[in-house]
Amino acid sequence: MANRAVGIDLGTTNSVIAQIKATEPRVIDNEDSEPLTPSVVYLTEANEWVVGKGARHRGGSSPENTVFSIKRFMGRDFDDPECARDIAAAPYKMAKSHLGEVDVLLRGRAYSPPEISAVILESLKRGAEAYLDASVSHAVITVPAYFGNRQREVTRLAGRLAGLNVMRIIPEPTAAALAYGFAGDMSEAQTVLVYDLGGGTFDVTVMFIAAGLFEDQGKSGDMHLGGDDFDQRIMDWLVEQIRIQHGIDIKGRTGLHACRAMLKSSAEEAKIRLSRTSRTEIIIPALNVDGRDIHLQCELTREEFNRMIKPQVDRSIDLIHEAIRVARTTVDGIDKILLVGGSTKVPLVEETVRQIFGEKVIHGEVNPMHCVAQGAAIQTMMAEEAGRSDETPLRQCPHCGVLNLPERADCRWCARTIDSSSPPPPPPPPAPPLENEVVCLNCKSRNPFGTKVCNQCQQPMDAPINTTPLPTGVQVVGDKMEVVIPPGTAYPTRGEPHRHTFKTNRPGQSEVAVPIYEGFEAVASANQYLGQATSHLPDGLPEGTAIELSFSLDSDGIIFLDGILPERPNGKLDFNMDWKGRGAPSPSQYGSDEPHDPHGPGQPISWKDQAQFLLFQAAAVKNEGEGLISPAELAPLMQKAAELLTALQTEDQARGIRLMAELEKLIESYQVFVMLGMMRVLSQNNELITQVPTSQRKEFEDLMARLQAALSQADRARQLGAGNDMARAVMVGQDCLQQIIQIISEGDRTVPLSNLLRGSSSDLR
Repeated sequence: MANRAVGIDLGTTNSVIAQIKATEPRVIDNEDSEPLTPSVVYLTEANEWVVGKGARHRGGSSPENTVFSIKRFMGRDFDDPECARDIAAAPYKMAKSHLGEVDVLLRGRAYSPPEISAVILESLKRGAEAYLDASVSHAVITVPAYFGNRQREVTRLAGRLAGLNVMRIIPEPTAAALAYGFAGDMSEAQTVLVYDLGGGTFDVTVMFIAAGLFEDQGKSGDMHLGGDDFDQRIMDWLVEQIRIQHGIDIKGRTGLHACRAMLKSSAEEAKIRLSRTSRTEIIIPALNVDGRDIHLQCELTREEFNRMIKPQVDRSIDLIHEAIRVARTTVDGIDKILLVGGSTKVPLVEETVRQIFGEKVIHGEVNPMHCVAQGAAIQTMMAEEAGRSDETPLRQCPHCGVLNLPERADCRWCARTIDSSSPPPPPPPPAPPLENEVVCLNCKSRNPFGTKVCNQCQQPMDAPINTTPLPTGVQVVGDKMEVVIPPGTAYPTRGEPHRHTFKTNRPGQSEVAVPIYEGFEAVASANQYLGQATSHLPDGLPEGTAIELSFSLDSDGIIFLDGILPERPNGKLDFNMDWKGRGAPSPSQYGSDEPHDPHGPGQPISWKDQAQFLLFQAAAVKNEGEGLISPAELAPLMQKAAELLTALQTEDQARGIRLMAELEKLIESYQVFVMLGMMRVLSQNNELITQVPTSQRKEFEDLMARLQAALSQADRARQLGAGNDMARAVMVGQDCLQQIIQIISEGDRTVPLSNLLRGSSSDLR
């Protein structure tokens, strides 16, 4: 049987699977012969899994064994305050796992979120195989733009548990843009706003799309806003109709699971009908309340429905403006609006968005409920073979053949014992040839499958480049977060890793441990712990031996690490990546073997240097944003910077670290002005060339000339109010900056960017 590759939208409420057929993305019907599969699973008393509509129907009679919205818990810590609301609201039980994450408890057994997600993916896979009469072996899976490293990792793990070779993990806005055809029109750069209103969540992303780059410039959203809220408004109305017609008040009562499940189903069906008609009749002939069957019949108009949901729609509009503000653009600066998600079919949603953006709102031939999966299917034409040497090894159940996590003693599928000597799963088959031809995303010409450079336009036949939503860093002495991969970094890094140098702080140090975190907090332990990389060191190293770490991002945006001893020939270090394996270490654990700041051997990282760097950034926002940022917007940032300056002058470290975390959040929305400030300061630093090796001075001078040209272009664009042109010039300048710092580091591998900018925050004093 031939192998096939598919694209999968693993959604919070519904999931969709698609394939490429005759170079066009087509949605594949599931086992119920429907394109949408509810992301719901139910575990029977016989330990058999039911997925989709069947599982949703069981939810009324056995809610404690019916799992929905599992995507909310993927890669999240049980103690995360944002999880508390979802844990409290879920009818099924959850507990803290040995990794500190969330486990779902069903019929006395614990299941991790990736294991539950794998059940959904396995159902999609079976349905696709029956539909295609072929084996589905490879997949591209989508995730929200805000998903971080850990969440992308566990999504990939879920796909592997389902028996899929996950070729790539891509952001949902990127997939939607691909389905709408935006990657195929690169005659000019465009700023696109993706309005994604699904069943349970709302996400809005402002993307800059140009030459295969999909840059996330600003995003916002609400994890508890979607079509389910629209259904709930109708349910509330139906509850009131029950009170009026029958004198029974069930509002706020518990235990009526079957009744509420029927009301939910009727509300959802009414919502769908009201997208096509101006009024609909709702008839529930046998609604069981307290053992009594009552007949409910009522009519709901679209006008009344619109009145019910207007607060939720208005909330989504507020979040649009928030994303536009974060992106440092305006409504006029948005070129197109892509409507994504089934709830955008509600007429009031599109009408409200069109009141703001007019004809910029587009549909084309794309179904908003299918476009994310279709975009993922398009990616299968470009994604290469997946696979990483440090991936979690899986074990195959000898009884049913299902793949399991290595620590699992009982099979997640058949519940029988997995012997520790069970053989590993067979290697995945090679990626299937999807078509004899593939379409170039740049010029739409056809090329033979496997072509690397388009025969027509000579552009790379490659996947779009995405950017990271969060900074990644390492924990250093003092529980500081030393950022090594800043937010907005393009991935995959394509052989250009982010390098960072530490030094050993005692003679004969035998091991280096690198705790890795993700998030915006200045205090490392306040961020999401990803895991720890460790490596043994050669015997007899003197104190102050340099250790250069190279952090790279693969095509899924997942981090991996290499290391060398630059002062020693053949000084390569082999790191063991323990992703979330032993839980986050406490700051008190760090002794002599932990990474240290590159300012010198044995010197712990200085919070003062970090504070100076943040003050520079605040000054850059103030100076470069003059005339573009209102005084009201700027005031909170400058107030926090003044407080940090006072803490720095009084050497109040505890208060300083807290203020740094707060200031970083305020600066986050103004990174284009921070980068402009860096460009301006470094372009005027005539002493930099003294730190450049003679052999690289010509390259350095060329880069400085390009940097100054980009700065001039950005200044002109700012004067003309051309926000997109300014952003493009800053992107060019950012690339020059990175190369300049790399050249300087070749001469003195311990020069951090904060040192080069020190003393540039004088206007805050």
